[in-house]
This record gives sequence, C-alpha cells and structure tokens, in this order.
Amino acid sequence: MHLTRRLIGAAIGTAAACAVTVPATATPTTATQSGVAGPSIVRLAGQDRYETAVKVSTYLNPAPVPDDEVTIVSGTAWPDALAAANLYQTSRAVLLVQRNRVPEVTLREIKRLTPRRIVVVGGTGVIDSSVVRLLDPLAPEGAHRIAGRDRYKTTAAVVDSVFWGEEMMPIFHMVLATGENWPDALTGAALGGPLLLTKRDTLPWAAIYAARGDSVIGVGGTGAISNDVLNNYYLGNRDRSRIGGPDRYATAAKVAVADDPDVSTVWYASGENYPDALAASGVRAVVLLTRAACVPRVTDQATRDLAPERIVVLGGPSVANTSRVCRS
Repeated sequence: MHLTRRLIGAAIGTAAACAVTVPATATPTTATQSGVAGPSIVRLAGQDRYETAVKVSTYLNPAPVPDDEVTIVSGTAWPDALAAANLYQTSRAVLLVQRNRVPEVTLREIKRLTPRRIVVVGGTGVIDSSVVRLLDPLAPEGAHRIAGRDRYKTTAAVVDSVFWGEEMMPIFHMVLATGENWPDALTGAALGGPLLLTKRDTLPWAAIYAARGDSVIGVGGTGAISNDVLNNYYLGNRDRSRIGGPDRYATAAKVAVADDPDVSTVWYASGENYPDALAASGVRAVVLLTRAACVPRVTDQATRDLAPERIVVLGGPSVANTSRVCRS
C-alpha cells in the first residue's frame, strides 16, 4: 500500500497515573540534552489556540507564501477543521478564527503570508459572512467558502474541490474516519489521500458520492466505524482495510508506523484537548497523541520505532508534559 505522509493531528482521552521515567524521546527543552541520545524537542505554544496555530504556521512557513493558499477554520468547531485536512494539497497554513471575529494574531499572520487565495471551511453557523468579507481583500484571488449542510457534506465538498481529477492526481486510497469524535480523523489524515467522515453505523451519501481511490482505509476500531460501514456496498469493489487500536493513542500509533515510514520529524498533539490539537491540521507529518500529565507508553514506543530526529510538541507543558511516560 502506497501511503502519502502528512498531518493534522490530535485527540482526546483520560488522564493516567504517570511514572517519573524520562523517555528517550522527550525532554521539555528545544534541543537534546547533552549526553542524551534522542531527538531534539521543539515546543510550539501560544497563549490560546489561535496563537498556537499561528506559531505552527510561522514554524512551517518562515517566509511568505504568495503563490499558495491559506485555509481558515473555526477554532471552536472541530469537524470543519478536520475537513480542512484535505486541503494540504494546496494550502500552506491552517489558521483559526472565531465565529464573528478574526483574532489580531491570525490577521497579522495572514498579512505576513500574503497568500494568493484564502479558503474558508464551514458554513455561516461556524464562520459568519462578515469574517469572509474581512478576509477577502487580503488575497489577490479573494476569500472563498467551502461548506455543506453538515460536517459530512462539508468534508465531501472539500474533497470534491481538491481531488476533482483522479486522472490528473493519482489517488491510491481514501481514508474513512468517524465524524462523531475528532482524534482518529486528525491522526488518520497523515495517511494522505482523501479524508471522509462517517457515522458509526451509517455511511453518509455525501461520503459515498465523494469516494476516491482504489482502496478504503478505515481508521479506528469497530466502536468508531462498524464493519458494515467499512464494507458498504456502495463503495464498490475497492479493497478495504482497518487501522485501529484499543484507544485513540494506540490508533494514532498504528497509523504513524503504517507502511514502515521513514520520517525525520514527529508531531505530538493533545489527545485530551482538541483546541491545541487543531493547530496540527495544517501539518504534513506523522502525528502522535499525548496526554497532559505524561506521554502514553504506546506513543513513546511508536516514537522509538520511528526514531525521528525531532519531535514538535503542540502546546505548553500543562497541555503536553513530555518529561514523563505514563505507567499505562
């Protein structure tokens, strides 16, 4: 299976008891400690979710991107932000706004990037038309909205806008994740290809119509996507497979090591706090989920297996403490 690598990561979860063991993969500094073998640590954290997304954009795009797009999503509506994962083909940054307001930090970043075009993902219920009007003059081709009547149709509309010509853009597989929670879709986006959302027991028609590729990869266990949905007749004769673990952290770890990837950078996003995790939706990399108190053992092991040169952590130590590995 050919897997294209990218990111958009994050999740949710429960706190667990932690050991004081320091993992080889983690130290709360921006560089490897002297005498300790392992990846360097870069932490990107702002005062809120909007500034954290800007810090990610600045890290990924130290110079302006005048020939590319910038994607705008709601900082409070995660389904539309996940839909934006599909725009990694064309967008260089994903930034967050409020329903009726563009935070100043976001506005400054858009002006710094000088994009050719701005894409706003989500309907007027999550991003008001006044926001689109404000953004329109900031790009030569203006600001354009992509939206559907619900999260499934919005995601399908984004897929249709990006993956419109399979003969021009070979598509090996599509990724199917639950639209009822955000961790699996966020980490599953790293598999590349079209990302579509589904209900647990019903595959929306919007996803069926937007289906692309020769195969379907379901991300998450049967508690997230039933076998009936994954094997839905209307998906045709595509090959079907599933990547899932007993929880969001294990699923993210399995996605990360799928196809034996060769990666230099791994991103850590919160599995408990979606606002900080949303900042990962504009990243093109492997994303693993972590907890506020400690790094889950399965995440630590996946990082060791991947052996990256660098770990980029989203959020401050209170959101993602990388100095401890959880006991379980």
